[in-house]
Amino acid sequence: MYKTILKWILPILICLSSFYMVAQKTSTPEFHEQSIQYLDEKRNTVMTLAVSSAAISTSITILPGDTGTPIANDLADLSSKFL
Repeated sequence: MYKTILKWILPILICLSSFYMVAQKTSTPEFHEQSIQYLDEKRNTVMTLAVSSAAISTSITILPGDTGTPIANDLADLSSKFL
């Protein structure tokens, strides 16, 4: 009898404690502050790479002739993949 009660009550208590105690603590922005800061730094790096690859692609396209066109197209594709 007690084992069947424990089979049902213990998981319910674990779920309720997880929902009310753990979730409230982990859902605050202060808890994830380091992750947010790291992602902001990486976003700046990716944006810098995207802008520089687009600028290099444009400058290669300005060159006379079609010698740099394949490289410029690849750089333009790379820029879109960064974004």
